[in-house]
Amino acid sequence: MRITTDHAGREQALAELFARSFAAAEDPEAGALIRALVQDLLSQVPAPELRVFMAEDAGTIIGAAIFTPLTFAEDQRRAVLLSPVAAAPERQRQG
Repeated sequence: MRITTDHAGREQALAELFARSFAAAEDPEAGALIRALVQDLLSQVPAPELRVFMAEDAGTIIGAAIFTPLTFAEDQRRAVLLSPVAAAPERQRQG
């Protein structure tokens, strides 16, 4: 297994991982909703502010976590939101 932050060109594979993970855990509707969220995050959050960590096995993404900035207009502090997180259904509960 390899951990990487290089998600360029792998946006569709990431969105699919999240869709499969949430569809298996919840239902297909949840999978579709999270797929859309991931696609929006990857396309709309500026690259310097977006952090994507992926676990790969034999070139296949088997897990991922996305960190995005969380800001409030009336507060100058910076925070980072960890969401969403996914693991391939066939790789869950393996430690």
